[in-house]
Amino acid sequence: MARLEARKKMGFYPTPEETLLMICRKLHLTKGATLLDPCCGDGSALFSATNGYTEVCTYGVELDTERTSIACQRLTNVISGSIYDTRIRPLECFSR
Repeated sequence: MARLEARKKMGFYPTPEETLLMICRKLHLTKGATLLDPCCGDGSALFSATNGYTEVCTYGVELDTERTSIACQRLTNVISGSIYDTRIRPLECFSR
């Protein structure tokens, strides 16, 4: 049953709130920062990470078209598809 439920959700597992809060405390965003979420879901985690800071450019990739539509309302740029089929240019535009 768990496998069927996971397929129904297309592998969608939102970031737990306490984990998201910990990540947000570690981020020190500046004007012009760029963030990428390779499996952004509905975009709520990445949007929360920016704390509504509009000077940050956000990129998200999501498999599910319904969640992609929602993410488009929250993030700067959203691609519907798999991160494995996505090409990021220039190659080193995101640091480790």
